[in-house]
Amino acid sequence: PVEQLTVSEGALLSALIQRPSVLDPAVDPDASAIRWNWVLDGMVEIGALSATDRAAQVFPPTIPPDQAGTQNETTGPNGLIERQVINELLEIFNISEQALNTEGLQITTTIDPKAQAAALESVEEYMDGQDPDMRTAVVSIDPKTGGVKAYYGGSDANGFDFAQAGLPTGSSFKVFALVAAL
Repeated sequence: PVEQLTVSEGALLSALIQRPSVLDPAVDPDASAIRWNWVLDGMVEIGALSATDRAAQVFPPTIPPDQAGTQNETTGPNGLIERQVINELLEIFNISEQALNTEGLQITTTIDPKAQAAALESVEEYMDGQDPDMRTAVVSIDPKTGGVKAYYGGSDANGFDFAQAGLPTGSSFKVFALVAAL
């Protein structure tokens, strides 16, 4: 959020407005610093910043473009949770992808950190030493609310989500199907 920007960061953003591609610190750090200083000096000139505060400003650190995409990327099992949440927002709640990416939405899930930690611990414990081709999934649902308390679809954030795989229920479920049919 803009309220959390420092004076130094705000000045850098202001400096980039005129020519963002040319003044990008990754493209031309010297030109970017010159323009940044120009903005800060202008702030002193109009009384928006004291000379003392101006002198204390340090050029803010920036993230190189090749690293920027991975800074906020969710990894591991949490990536599959994020993917599922995004799918539900898009498909069930009809929130547009643009709104998701631009409106600063605060999204709260029903995932319980303790239940999630227990699910991950259980997967690690039971899968340790198993055939590497063996897969597992865990979904824990609160029967009262229908909220998902824990979710594990695999260890690869960008891989196949085994919690979404259409798998047969197994022989132990046949009894329930028979009782329901009666």
